[in-house]
Amino acid sequence: MEPSFGPKIAYYRQRLDLTQADVERLTGGRVKRSYLAKIETNQITLLPPGTFNELHRLLKFPGYELLEAMGYETDAGEERVESALLVAAQALPESTQRLLAHVARVMACG
Repeated sequence: MEPSFGPKIAYYRQRLDLTQADVERLTGGRVKRSYLAKIETNQITLLPPGTFNELHRLLKFPGYELLEAMGYETDAGEERVESALLVAAQALPESTQRLLAHVARVMACG
């Protein structure tokens, strides 16, 4: 599988209106501009954990999204569904939320 995480990193960087030089400066030089350029154009096919963490901290991308783009399997699909359900449930009246919580407890018990 060809890596596809580079354009995603570029997207999240540009979304924050940061240049590659800004990333180098804001990471204290731990992610060099020239290295980032190679990442964003898929010339780098594997991100070391330190680089991944630096970019994740700065660019605030969902970690699962980049890991999946790098070819790793994640359980993020389940987490996204759970998160969407929680957001939807919060918009319901309190009495309906209590009912749903009760149903969830009953279903969890078997």
